Amino acid sequence: MRRLGPDDTDLALAFLQALSPESRYQRFMSARQLSPTELQHLTGSQADREMVLMATTWINGAEQPLGLANCVIDDGGKRAEVAVVVADAWQGMGVGERLMRNLIRLAADTGVRTLTAITFSTNARLIKLARKLDFQSRSEPGDSTVTRLTRRLSLPAIAIAE
Repeated sequence: MRRLGPDDTDLALAFLQALSPESRYQRFMSARQLSPTELQHLTGSQADREMVLMATTWINGAEQPLGLANCVIDDGGKRAEVAVVVADAWQGMGVGERLMRNLIRLAADTGVRTLTAITFSTNARLIKLARKLDFQSRSEPGDSTVTRLTRRLSLPAIAIAE
């Protein structure tokens, strides 16, 4: 697992293009291909506002992406929207949970206090994972097709010198 950078655009693009239309639809709420600008955001082109983690493995000497989790920070650094997607062949194997646990820790360490996500109400896997990771879920008012996930983060422990 590692943070992505600007040099990882091709790896991220290959990963996203290999997703099934269903996985892409669940993650982006659309099955369309991403624009170059959107790809740049996914690779952390705005390091002050975005954190992107990718789980990878090496197969036959080539790095293969397994999943991607990102966090876009707003509200003066106190809130962030998170998202995760896992390669179809690796879904249900704990990759998404590891990505999200690491992203949660990274967000907390940078001072983020609240994480949010929006997903389709039919995205049972993500909602189950979010609940396991202590996110609260609720339907969006006026739109039962969408579920909002929210988690408050604890302040990092600070050592006090005597």
